[in-house]
Amino acid sequence: MAKVKKNSPLQGNKDTSRISSSKTPIQGLWDKALVEYLPQKIYLKDVNSVYITCNSKMARELKVTPTSIRGKTDYDFHPHDEADVFWKNDNIVFTTKESNENQESLTVNNQKRWFLTRKSFFQDPYYRQDYLLGIMFDITKNAELEQTVLESQDQLIAIEQKFHDVLRFSQDCVYRVNLMTHNYDYISPSIERITGYPIAEIKQMGKKGFHSLVLPEDK
Repeated sequence: MAKVKKNSPLQGNKDTSRISSSKTPIQGLWDKALVEYLPQKIYLKDVNSVYITCNSKMARELKVTPTSIRGKTDYDFHPHDEADVFWKNDNIVFTTKESNENQESLTVNNQKRWFLTRKSFFQDPYYRQDYLLGIMFDITKNAELEQTVLESQDQLIAIEQKFHDVLRFSQDCVYRVNLMTHNYDYISPSIERITGYPIAEIKQMGKKGFHSLVLPEDK
């Protein structure tokens, strides 16, 4: 059973019963083949976030037909917490009468999917009823790739931290010199313990300046 939206400032403002009993001009536009040729999932909702219809791509994903989805809501297809987010975004569109674009995660067939969803407000000029047109772009692969990159970055940071820890407690000093400027690009922290000089001061001296402080027998 479809869940009825509560505390909606738009609830009860419109009579949507005529949608199912007669074919409005806006439904005639929907019947055109355009929505079927587009690769995105497309749907139409009334002011209570109840589905009116959708294209076949979305219908297949939800295991319904463009006709049988009528009267259902997001709570019939998705976990409660996800449906709450969808309805919250719907309300923004109906309240502001402006388009809203956001990333939404959906659990479909026990699998998490990510979509970039654009929701647009429009009004049927025939019955003066308000509707929401939703267009969903599947970005699951991009989201997974982004997550992989983030995990790789975290791993690199962890490895880098371990490397610095090893250098910090090492009895030896590791450094890198720019052959063009003869300045130090990197000096391991152990140099401060070995020489008593701060790293910043050694870098300021440069290679020649620092080596001039080292005793001949230690060079």
